[in-house]
Amino acid sequence: MIKFEMTYNGKPFDPDDFSNDILKAIMDLTKNHFEKKLKDIICPIHSQHLETVKIDYNGNESITFKLKGCCDELVKIADESLKNE
Repeated sequence: MIKFEMTYNGKPFDPDDFSNDILKAIMDLTKNHFEKKLKDIICPIHSQHLETVKIDYNGNESITFKLKGCCDELVKIADESLKNE
């Protein structure tokens, strides 16, 4: 029988480490995508940017998000921007 020795980042392969790194990469890419898409959106009423973008990964390959801003108008504009991709 052939013996396989696998390493990841110079250490013996640990699927949990690998899984955590993949998840972190997915979340970083998601954050960067949202930031690129939303960074230039400014409230037409209050001249402010979004306050918070909450991104939730529930472990079932589903990512949800919630936007928070100075008013409903800003959140609506930002939400429409994301829907128009």
